[in-house]
Amino acid sequence: GLAAVGVFYFYITSTSGMVLDWGPDVRALENKVCVVTGATRGIGRGIALGLGEQGATVYVTGRTASDLRKTADEVTSKGGKGIPV
Repeated sequence: GLAAVGVFYFYITSTSGMVLDWGPDVRALENKVCVVTGATRGIGRGIALGLGEQGATVYVTGRTASDLRKTADEVTSKGGKGIPV
């Protein structure tokens, strides 16, 4: 699974048994699309930002439009593409 922590640095074992290094210099999710619900605060926000650091396009959902735009802008500033929904 994916956990929201201060530094997104994980080792993920794929089905082939290969270990993928998922760290700050690896854009493992470039050209991938993700949807994060509850992305305006807490764990959802942390996950959205972490996915952005990995280069993902992240559709963010939440309760308030202003917070959604803020989170989407932060995702984009971290290297991904944030899209508020």
